[in-house]
Amino acid sequence: MALWVVVGAIVATGVIFTYTLKHFEIDTNLDSMFSQSLSFRRTYEDFKKAFPQDISTILLVIDGDTPERAQDASTAMAARLARETDLFKSVYVPGGEKFFEEHALLYLNPSEFDDLIDHLA
Repeated sequence: MALWVVVGAIVATGVIFTYTLKHFEIDTNLDSMFSQSLSFRRTYEDFKKAFPQDISTILLVIDGDTPERAQDASTAMAARLARETDLFKSVYVPGGEKFFEEHALLYLNPSEFDDLIDHLA
């Protein structure tokens, strides 16, 4: 009798396992989790149409104890990622170009610029 219970349990487990493999699936695609008729989804679709170049963009935010350490870390990260040409088409550090380093004062608002001049004087 005990043997039949074990055999029955094994057969039932096999049937349930087979059914689960054929009928149970998890869709983790965020695009299919929410209805396309929701307002934020329509807005996102409009955004994708307006800015197709940004769809595959990865954004990294780097924070540091000081602005200089954060800048050093972002420069090092950009250099490391730029070497991975098989993974990344391009690497861009906003404000990290030579132009911004040489002309940073142009981007201060007038009151900040005046405060800086007063402080330096």
